[in-house]
Amino acid sequence: HQELALARAGDLAQFAALNYTGVPGLGLGGSIFTGDAAQAQPGFGSHRVTLWEGHARWSPGDWDLAGLYARGRISNTAAVNAALVGEPTPVPESFFGWYLQAAYRLQLPSAWGLTPFARYERLNTAANYAALGVGSTPAAPDDEEVLTAGFNIDIAPGVVVKLDYQSFQRDNARDRFDLGVGYQF
Repeated sequence: HQELALARAGDLAQFAALNYTGVPGLGLGGSIFTGDAAQAQPGFGSHRVTLWEGHARWSPGDWDLAGLYARGRISNTAAVNAALVGEPTPVPESFFGWYLQAAYRLQLPSAWGLTPFARYERLNTAANYAALGVGSTPAAPDDEEVLTAGFNIDIAPGVVVKLDYQSFQRDNARDRFDLGVGYQF
């Protein structure tokens, strides 16, 4: 516990991003982050976390179409997981996720706006584990697929009410309705 302002940092992280917005309504880009999670703490070794992603958004007229793919890797997880054999949450070596989303903006007779949307996601937060030896390496879970449908209601400039339903294909006990309010300033 280091009280944020006093937190020690032993290794610098690197980040780079590239975005293209040269065509009206189109945005393309990607980014990468890498850094050592151990931060030179004694006994932790080196555990480099690398994350990268690519994204696109196209907004022709009242449509809003978006997609994103992200992948990550943590190095040297075998030694950590060897000490945690039998624990329910070993550290994954790799993970990924992606989604495609479509939305359409409708103008209501009042000043309010309504934007129905649908999103398909596929993800796995533990896509692979480092080999620990025969019978000791945890099996990676199946990918999760999530279907989300809902709408946003713009009730004032910068204020939105959001309602959606998420359907989890692998673990339907996680299916749920979400209700939220957002404010952008």
